[in-house]
Amino acid sequence: MQDQEGKQNMKSSEKLQLLSYFDIESGGGKGKHHMKLSEKLQLWLILGVGIMLVLLLAGLLIFWQFMTFHMNLQ
Repeated sequence: MQDQEGKQNMKSSEKLQLLSYFDIESGGGKGKHHMKLSEKLQLWLILGVGIMLVLLLAGLLIFWQFMTFHMNLQ
């Protein structure tokens, strides 16, 4: 029970770190270097999510094909 609580606390602190990181990146406008880094990070996030979605869809498609093929055999 305590271990789970510890993990949750860690996750919330990670979220706080991320939030503060994004605040630092987006706020202030301290030169264009920060902006580029933030844009790069967004690009990677979008790419990551896109790849994950494609993999998920491919997995579902393969699973569906396999199941229908299996049903046809019986």
